[in-house]
Amino acid sequence: MITNVNKRVVVLGMGVSGLSAAAYCLRKEWEVTVVDNRQEPPLLSEFKKNFENLNIVLGSFLEVDFKLFDLVVISPGLDPHSDELQTMRDSGVEVVGDIELFIREVSVPIVAITGSNGKSTVCDLLGHTLNRLGINTIVAGNIGAPVLDLLNISMPQLFVLELSSFQLETTRSLRANVACVLNISPDHLDRHITMDRYAAIKFSIFDNAKTAIINVDENFVNKLDNYKSCERLISFGRSDDANWRAVLSENEYQVSNEHGVIIRESDVSIQGMHNGLNIAATIAILQGLEIAIDSQVVDAISSYKGLRHRCELVPSDDGIRWINDSKATNPGAAIAAIESFSNSMGHLLLIAGGDAKGCDLSELAAVINEKVHSVAIFGKDKYRIANELVKEKCTLVDNLDQAVELIRVNAKKGDTVLLAPACASIDMYKNYEARGEHFRNLVGGVNV
Repeated sequence: MITNVNKRVVVLGMGVSGLSAAAYCLRKEWEVTVVDNRQEPPLLSEFKKNFENLNIVLGSFLEVDFKLFDLVVISPGLDPHSDELQTMRDSGVEVVGDIELFIREVSVPIVAITGSNGKSTVCDLLGHTLNRLGINTIVAGNIGAPVLDLLNISMPQLFVLELSSFQLETTRSLRANVACVLNISPDHLDRHITMDRYAAIKFSIFDNAKTAIINVDENFVNKLDNYKSCERLISFGRSDDANWRAVLSENEYQVSNEHGVIIRESDVSIQGMHNGLNIAATIAILQGLEIAIDSQVVDAISSYKGLRHRCELVPSDDGIRWINDSKATNPGAAIAAIESFSNSMGHLLLIAGGDAKGCDLSELAAVINEKVHSVAIFGKDKYRIANELVKEKCTLVDNLDQAVELIRVNAKKGDTVLLAPACASIDMYKNYEARGEHFRNLVGGVNV
């Protein structure tokens, strides 16, 4: 528990998490200054409306004398290692994120989950399953409401926290009852620079955790070993060595352990081999929580309907299967989606593009060249993506509207059209949800 000793605090970033952090600090009766390097941040009016005793500095972080403060609360979207925050690092002031402040306040058990892909689905599925089993659970972190807002409500029995690399970078006090890294694939390398650094940040989730859940198929499991200090280790993956395995059998995934098959793809709503691995990870986490894997667990998982914009079937009446995977914001996620639908009847047509965030596209290109019939590419990095691909497969377009129009002309009944951008949406959209909704509307999925 953080005491209410008077502190001078600077909150960096006037987004949603910054708004929540400012409110938290003011409830502590701390002296708060909020700073944004934009002259007109979108939520400026919200800050002014909600808070009277607030100092606001706009336009540059260089205007801040960090030595005057006891604490910096930094928004996850800001890179603490950037040049413009050099003075912050030189000052020696403590720098934390909202997750760190939250963890210092709560005594409720925590399940912490990270990974390049699948973490929202696993967190949501786990929360759904636990609540169906009668365990009052709240899912938060990189999903849902800002965590500090949750300190104002009745505490649940358990928190499930989805944690991004940006959030883990400023979190040091995490002591999860169960911690899980789902997978590691190139993402956010425009910020983290190297895969080794990115993976090390992800694996820091295991520091001081009681039970570690690892994917035995991941190469970094052999490079980073801090999970070995946990009291207990449970594994999942495709390998025979995994405690919980997801394998393809008779054209569907099956999740099993040494005693046999627990659940099949035909039992659940979430399709694709990547979701088989998500279910295997979820079951491993449940085991880590000392929950018996019985028919109640299977029924709870089977009742889960999935999240929007994640391999979501968009209804249409043209005989074409349209799949919205706008959440595929990096190459690894796009590869998983392509592989899940590459064995479909008819051709697989892909829509991709956006901000590639400096990621290596070579592995994605190899999968597209092998398994995709044609691809429409739009967005900031469309030329970079196209240069990696077989030219005959590619058509460059200006926007998603043109991509859907082109694909609709070329696709035939029985084909599958997959929106799996492999890129962030920020070059053209507010977020991946806005991109996915635009796609749904273009296909004809309004009000569905």
